[in-house]
Amino acid sequence: MKIGIDALGIVKSGGGRTATVNLLRPLFEIDQKNEYLVALSAYEPSFESPAGNVHQWVMPVNNRFLKRIYAQAAFPWKMRDYQVVHFTKNLSLWGPMPPKILTVYDLSMLRLPGIMPRSDYLYWRTFQKKAVQEAACIITISKDAAKDIVHFYEVPEEKIRVIYPGIGTHFCLADEQKIAQVREKYGLPERYLVHVGRIDPIKNLTTAVKAFARLRERGSFDGKLVLIGEVYKKTPDLNLVPTIESLGLQNEVILAGYAGNYVSDEDLPGVIAGAVAKIFPSLNEGFGFAPLEAMACGTPVIASRSGSLPEVLGDAAVLLEQNDVETLAREMERVVNDAELRAALRARGLAWVKRYNWYENARQTLTVYEAFARK
Repeated sequence: MKIGIDALGIVKSGGGRTATVNLLRPLFEIDQKNEYLVALSAYEPSFESPAGNVHQWVMPVNNRFLKRIYAQAAFPWKMRDYQVVHFTKNLSLWGPMPPKILTVYDLSMLRLPGIMPRSDYLYWRTFQKKAVQEAACIITISKDAAKDIVHFYEVPEEKIRVIYPGIGTHFCLADEQKIAQVREKYGLPERYLVHVGRIDPIKNLTTAVKAFARLRERGSFDGKLVLIGEVYKKTPDLNLVPTIESLGLQNEVILAGYAGNYVSDEDLPGVIAGAVAKIFPSLNEGFGFAPLEAMACGTPVIASRSGSLPEVLGDAAVLLEQNDVETLAREMERVVNDAELRAALRARGLAWVKRYNWYENARQTLTVYEAFARK
């Protein structure tokens, strides 16, 4: 079987690259029989296959929009002899092609239309809806996301396959020496709360900062709040820094990833493992990689009940009854001051996260290819 894969745009680090690379690497490892052609923005060393059955097709243009135009023109011809093509990052292409498999991660832009740019909202209401309806099969990453696809795009449930992603193996327990090293490297205190995720309104970080302020006002926690993530240029959280400044927390909230102060992928597990707890008051998530990564590092998690989070985190996290300042402050206070609760959350999290495995994700994805391939 000849399988085409659209993996354009995974050069830049972030959730899209993480999900795509972590799917394809184990897929190419377990399947050395079928032939793959992977469309890429740049050569990807991690996709090398000992069997020689994986070929990389690097687009000859760099501009983001010209790249999609080139792909639109070239894909139908390039894929003419292929049995199936998988678009791994929401975006699809038009024209005569083999059966299309389309991965859709979440529909936050439709659930929360006031947060996204109007142009994005219109795109997801029109072009993306058409792409989803034309696909032979939709892969998504949670039952909650599948419900949104049925609701917003009016596609039958039987057209959708829910395949849970895995968690990177480098997210794991860290010893005290590693934790001490990253604390010194990034100027972190002995005790801190952490959030990992891009800086945008969906992550609800102004609520997190206000709750942290209440925690300190009550004398319940003398540590700091560490926010790790880049500013999302498309929809930056313009209220975050003014909120920090208005509450006088400039020295208590550490923005790691903001204004070039980055935490490396290598150091990130150690930073997470050293935290007292991970907070995640997001307004919507199609899956929720960050809280699961924290569980894999042995860090207790406090999260909202938004989107897929109750489904994905189960009883291994403290889930907020209300996603507001006072509820978050109360649960933060409870977790930071209760060592037995933290130990219980740590144990439950480490056990729970084992169910998310990239090799199982790859095996299930290969089954989808086989089921929908043009005979």
